[in-house]
This record gives sequence, C-alpha cells and structure tokens, in this order.
Amino acid sequence: MFNSFEQLLLSLGEHVVLAYVLLWLMYLFLFKRLDSYSILLSCLVVFALLMNVLTPYLYAIASSGEGAMSKAVWHLSFVSIYILAMSLTRWLHLKVKVKLSKVAVFSIYLYAIQAFVHLIRFTEKSMFSTDYTSSVYTFVIVGVNFLLVFVCVTCIIVANKDKRFTS
Repeated sequence: MFNSFEQLLLSLGEHVVLAYVLLWLMYLFLFKRLDSYSILLSCLVVFALLMNVLTPYLYAIASSGEGAMSKAVWHLSFVSIYILAMSLTRWLHLKVKVKLSKVAVFSIYLYAIQAFVHLIRFTEKSMFSTDYTSSVYTFVIVGVNFLLVFVCVTCIIVANKDKRFTS
C-alpha cells in the first residue's frame, strides 16, 4: 500500500505526539506563564492527542468500505479537527486577551494546509477514483506534523529570548 519512503514518514510521525507533550511540559516548567506560546502549545498537545486517539477508529471506518462515505469519514473528520484547532487557538487568545504571536499564526496556517490537503485528497478519491496525490498527501501531512514540532521548539527559543530581555 505504501512505498518505503511513505512508510518511513508514517512510522516517524507516530513519535510526533510524544515530542509535542515533552516540549509542552518543558515550556510550562521553564516559563510558568500564560502567553501566546503556552496557549499554542496547549492547543497543539490537545489536538495531537485527540487525533492520536481517533485515528485508529477513523481508519477502521475508512478501510471498511469502498464508498464515498468511508472516504468522507476519514478526510472530513480531520478537516473538522483542523478547523476546530484553528478556531480554538484563536478563541483562547481572544478569551485571555493575548495577542496572537507570529508563531501561533504560522501554526494556524499549517493546520489550514493540512485541511486543504485532506480536501484535495478526498475530492480526488471520491470524484475521480484516482491515486495521483497519494504520495504528496502523505508527505505533506507528515511533513506539517514535523514542522509543528519545530514550532514547539521555536516557542521555547523565542520565549527564552523574551525572558532574557525582560529580566
């Protein structure tokens, strides 16, 4: 089903959630403050854990049928989760009256890219019954998840820089 490169990407992607959690805990331990970075990291962790829990169930539903409904469950569930993640990230910033950092805006764009790729893949599979975007889909989804790990690291680096200049 997957070529060796895609399989490697998928297996590496399984460890991304652990990286999110460790970096989130590291941020909370180091900085102990409510800012754009802590809000963003909290959202990343919550939604990564949510997707990690839901993925096996969604996959079971998606692989059990050949029709458009099984494809819709898989792709549109993720699109919904990404939209919810973008919305919650923005809403929490508004709720606590914290300005969205550039890093938070970038992560929202990354979620939007993932949602868009899922929509393209769903459209291709349901309308054309082709598999042309399979490799691109796998590469982009896993690649964006890895970029989000670097977003977490960036939060720590930038917050540490801010801490040095305000102390």
